[in-house]
Amino acid sequence: MSLTVKSLKELWAKEFLPNIREEIRKEVDSLKAGLKDLRKRFEEIEKSQDFISKKYDTVISTIKGIKEHNDSVKSNIRLIKEDIGKLGNDYLNVEIQLDELEQYARRDCLEITGIPIVPNDNPALLVKEMSEIMGVNLSPNDISIAHRLPPTQKVKDRLIVYFTRREKRDEMYSNRKRLKSKRTEDLPSVVCQPESVAVSHKAQIHVNESLTPYRKRLLGRILQFKRDRNYKFIWTANDSPTKAGGAALYIANNFKVVPRSDIKFDITLVESRWAEIDAGKGMKFTSLEI
Repeated sequence: MSLTVKSLKELWAKEFLPNIREEIRKEVDSLKAGLKDLRKRFEEIEKSQDFISKKYDTVISTIKGIKEHNDSVKSNIRLIKEDIGKLGNDYLNVEIQLDELEQYARRDCLEITGIPIVPNDNPALLVKEMSEIMGVNLSPNDISIAHRLPPTQKVKDRLIVYFTRREKRDEMYSNRKRLKSKRTEDLPSVVCQPESVAVSHKAQIHVNESLTPYRKRLLGRILQFKRDRNYKFIWTANDSPTKAGGAALYIANNFKVVPRSDIKFDITLVESRWAEIDAGKGMKFTSLEI
């Protein structure tokens, strides 16, 4: 059977074309199904992106809120630190003022160590006897009150005397070096005690300014400095040592001894130096002799 154009067209229309169309339809349906699935996946991705975006926005907003809170906390901390600093300065100023007031209340007092407690102990009489061996004329009216102080770990026999006149107090203090060669046996109230009474006859007597606990600690630091440097004498003074000729060194707030750079001197030629206690406004000074 020979194929003619007509028969070929009929064959194409009846057999080939339907099959081709069916195959194309199947492929198109498959593509549609794939596209539908792909579109579904895209929609899920979009939903996920929207969720992530919302979460991201939430996280960003939270981070921003935390940052603002941290900034506020830092600002508050800075203000609190400033307030603490101001309170610290105020507290220090109050401490200094209280120390000045306490020291001012002690301005007419002297503390005496070494005089033992005797039977029928009379501190005022003992002070009077001490003044006599010092060569100071002291009348009963010069003493307002004298009494014993509690013993410390280092000092057992202590007493304090309050003078009615500053001049007499200063006279007693300025003549304290006369006690260097004296002992408690030079006091009539002590020497008359029998050996059976536990009273020291050979103790040395020391006269000191009545200092506040804070100033005593300062003095203790300087005493340690004196011992470390083998200095000869150390004493406290009411007035600034700068009025008596300047200062060659001073005690800083941390108690370290720092030479003053503005004063030049040959250490081998110096007989005395002033140790200035730099402890705040109104603090007294301590002089140091080598």
